Amino acid sequence: MSQMWNGPSNWVLVVADESVYLPQAPIRLLWEAGARVVLMAPPGQPMRWSRYVSRRESLAIDTATAAEQIAAFYARHQDELALVVHCREDVAQLLAEQGDHPSQLTCIPQETAAACSSKTQFRRWAQGRIDLPQGSVFRDIASAQAWVHHHGKSMLKVDGAQGGTGVRMVSTAADVLAAWNGLLRPAEFIVEEFLPGVSGVTELVLDHGRVLASCSSFKAVTTHGPFGPSCARHIARMPEMAGLVEQVASATGYRGLCGFDWIWNERTRSLHLIEFHPRTPSGFGVAAHAGVDVVQALRTLLGTSDPAELTSQQGRAVRPSLPLPAVNSQRVFDGVYCYFPLHMAYILRTRDGQQLRCWLPGSNAVSWANVPWDDPGQLAAIALKGARTFYHSLRHPTRQPALTPSQPDVASSHAGQSRAA
Repeated sequence: MSQMWNGPSNWVLVVADESVYLPQAPIRLLWEAGARVVLMAPPGQPMRWSRYVSRRESLAIDTATAAEQIAAFYARHQDELALVVHCREDVAQLLAEQGDHPSQLTCIPQETAAACSSKTQFRRWAQGRIDLPQGSVFRDIASAQAWVHHHGKSMLKVDGAQGGTGVRMVSTAADVLAAWNGLLRPAEFIVEEFLPGVSGVTELVLDHGRVLASCSSFKAVTTHGPFGPSCARHIARMPEMAGLVEQVASATGYRGLCGFDWIWNERTRSLHLIEFHPRTPSGFGVAAHAGVDVVQALRTLLGTSDPAELTSQQGRAVRPSLPLPAVNSQRVFDGVYCYFPLHMAYILRTRDGQQLRCWLPGSNAVSWANVPWDDPGQLAAIALKGARTFYHSLRHPTRQPALTPSQPDVASSHAGQSRAA
């Protein structure tokens, strides 16, 4: 791997698993910012066929093996890499836990790397630094049961789980015991107070704690239960988010693309962080529709060339900014953004006719604009994967109602009545 032109290296290492929805938008945005992307991912990752990827490296699915492969690749090419972008949380956490890698690989200073190695570690470290819901890390059931008895409805969370699989709502001592048993009796776990309100995600581009770009959204549709991953989002316009963003940025000192889950407490009208992600969340594609210039933020981060130079060097023009969806001035949350292909796969799997309307003429949804028509390799790989999903849905039909949070008026609240964590 050699530098493509004089000056700072523009190579960026993107680490991903087989899921397309986490690396899809960041890879496109990095290319627009002038980066050359090296993608380390398993063979089943559709973005391996994308024209926005300059080099492809194989990556194991096993977490420990993948971490070793990434560390070895970085050791060979660290002088040429301007940035590492993690789309695999398990690998990012393991590298942070090991603690003997350069901070450029983990994207976080050595002194705070251990805090990003697990949910429980981050909870301990962030207490007093970042606004969190009231709660604690527990190692015995009796103490957790006593806490829930005193505080009432709470959320129990464990390490090592993704997509909402490690979260349970508990209200009684029996609930705590059942949740602990159901989550394979972890040695330690988090119990936090349940806060009434809507939750969402904020995507960040940070430069050693300096905020270059941020965009917030909340889940409009989840694919597997209320705490599962989203396949459609609403843009959240919340001025109060700036304070929490600054807290997260300055406390972590992160460099690169990351994000966090948050909840708006309806009772106190305040924001709280509920989970930090030392990897890319799924909503970077939403940013352009919210008027957030992530491409310029990445250019600043990478020190890449301006658009005119980029066009001549790469031989192709930079895509212009995307239009904003129509805005209802009476609402805090604007038009829905549908992930491609995740939202389509959800419709095929659940036969949800209401969600199909997002793809029909007259819809205010951002849907067809997310199809990568100009990237035939990626589109073909996604279509093949989608065909398999459709075939599976025909053999095993299921119906799962979409979780659609309410959208209250600005005058009443910044959040809906349902919590989609």
